Amino acid sequence: MESDMNGMRFSTALIHGGVHEDGGTGSVNVPIYQTSTYAQENIGGTPKWEYSRTGNPTRAALESLIADLEHGTAGFAFASGLAAETAVLSLFESGDHILLSENVYGGTFRLMDKVFKNFGITFSLADTTDAAAFDAAFTPQTKAILIESPANPLLTVTDIAAVAEIAHRHGATVIVDNTFMTPYLQRPLELGADIVLHSATKYLGGHSDVVAGLVVVKDAALAERLAFIQNSTGGVLAPFDSFLLIRGIRTLAVRMADEMAFSSNYEPLCHELQLVEEMRQIVLMESNFPQQDFIDLTPILTHLRVGNTVIPLESLFDLKLSLRTIRECYYFLTAEEHQQYSALRNLAIEVELGYGGKSSQLNVINSLLGKLIDDPVYHGKVSPKGSIILLAAIVLGF
Repeated sequence: MESDMNGMRFSTALIHGGVHEDGGTGSVNVPIYQTSTYAQENIGGTPKWEYSRTGNPTRAALESLIADLEHGTAGFAFASGLAAETAVLSLFESGDHILLSENVYGGTFRLMDKVFKNFGITFSLADTTDAAAFDAAFTPQTKAILIESPANPLLTVTDIAAVAEIAHRHGATVIVDNTFMTPYLQRPLELGADIVLHSATKYLGGHSDVVAGLVVVKDAALAERLAFIQNSTGGVLAPFDSFLLIRGIRTLAVRMADEMAFSSNYEPLCHELQLVEEMRQIVLMESNFPQQDFIDLTPILTHLRVGNTVIPLESLFDLKLSLRTIRECYYFLTAEEHQQYSALRNLAIEVELGYGGKSSQLNVINSLLGKLIDDPVYHGKVSPKGSIILLAAIVLGF
């Protein structure tokens, strides 16, 4: 998404948005200000930097960046997505009621059901895909709605603008978890939301090396209230983690564009594997995909054979683990077993390493599976069709 943002394209704003240089030295990267306190010029003044729970230049650069990317008034960085959500829910008080989307993240449900319920804040679940049902779910005590779109884990899509209009008609604050889409694909504040949440651990960070949460608010009044809560409760993101997250965000456009481009090309890939219909059952997501019936993969996954052994798999993640196990166990096999498992071991290594990009990976898989299917040593001992389906899914990144 290369829309203009304050005169910059989105991919440019990822790098130059917010505070993108150090005022003291001119460094093009904001330094890691690994400090708890700051020298004061006098006693009793109101310095910009005083204590790093209240404010830190590295964290402030990140907060300014995410505010720019989401087109909000102010951003706030926390030690995790749930820490961010906890701060947002702390805006409400005993007696308030909050509506959650039905397919809400399990951690959000747990937080409401096991923590905030103890403080007298009640909640209920509502179908945000049904406008009439959603409207009827409001009570006089409903002060906010908290939705995810797409939702985790079932990817239910909600019309944010429509539910925001309904919520505002009832006087409720609209909170949207934008973790899955990121501001690259969706900016909820532009659709009527008042607060945007992120588990920045996921797409924004992008490197699995930082746990973080981000919040962006629409107006100054909310910003002032949330700043007070952030400082009072103290679940802030550390300077080094803030630096890592800024670095991760810089590559968001490249990563998202590549993922989208590859996902859009899955059907030609399936044709090459001559398994279009089988792969459709696994990965085909058409315009109505969120409400489309999901296909049970169990029959395919539970009949994958390696040698004389059926490997019971419950997910594609299990398959990746199984391939890794094949590779690692190879060194403990007998000479006869070496011959039997060698092709599968090589296949596991090539799939896991993924060298040369997706097209080279596909060629490797086709070549190795061809040998596997044609070689009498393996005939009847490996389910080629099931293997190809699952390996194609791995190539597609599922």
